[in-house]
Amino acid sequence: MKNNELHPLLQVFLVLLFVSFFTMFFVAFGIKYLPSNDFNTFRTKYEVALHLVMALSAVSVMLFIYFNLRNRANKNRARRYENTPLFHWHYETLYWQSFKAKEFKKKGFFYFLKILLIWVPIGSFLFFLYKVADPMLSIILALFILILTIPILPFTLGTFIHELKNQLFQNKYEVKIYKNGLSINEAYYPYNHYINSNHNLRLLEVEKLNLYGTSCLKFVIKKTFYSSPSPDGGDFGSVMKRTSHLFIPIPKNQAIDINNIKAYMMR
Repeated sequence: MKNNELHPLLQVFLVLLFVSFFTMFFVAFGIKYLPSNDFNTFRTKYEVALHLVMALSAVSVMLFIYFNLRNRANKNRARRYENTPLFHWHYETLYWQSFKAKEFKKKGFFYFLKILLIWVPIGSFLFFLYKVADPMLSIILALFILILTIPILPFTLGTFIHELKNQLFQNKYEVKIYKNGLSINEAYYPYNHYINSNHNLRLLEVEKLNLYGTSCLKFVIKKTFYSSPSPDGGDFGSVMKRTSHLFIPIPKNQAIDINNIKAYMMR
């Protein structure tokens, strides 16, 4: 067992605790809101307690998911250990912002489109249930979805907002390019990083091109990561692969030899 991993018994205990909080929330919700005369006296006498149990159990489940995701992200995060960059570029503010504003406009459009493609079908399904089936069923499903998805926001929308702030709303901009990654205003973006066969990043290509009327470098990165099994045991996990692109404008009047860059960074 690795030092940074929890003991198996502790992992089992945390899973049982997670299931317990999840069950507590829906039991309290059912007693409070499902139309049953059997619980009238109980729900009237313990109304405040039921609301407290729902709130605390829902928050506990969301915190459990959030800290689990954060722990996985921290364990797999690449650290910069190189001291001497291949390039250290400083930029004029308007030059950098003009390029990145166009890039984030396109990236933001696709991000918004991805959110719509996920949530429009979910919302339509819940609305359909509300109209043709028991409205309480759609409410329960909506709460289930919200409890599971709210902890993911810092790792999706939060990451996008952080990048937007770091790359567009600063007083100065600098880039340091290393063999295994680069930093933008000290925020590190790795492209060669190996943890194990299931979690790694590999630089596939470095290209020089003209984008938005500006000369830039395009880094093509392949990400391999392990998708964990689903909580219900229906999915045993699998290795996923994604390709991403990182664009860095070349400073004005800066001459570079793309062949030398490839020879150094991809050897």
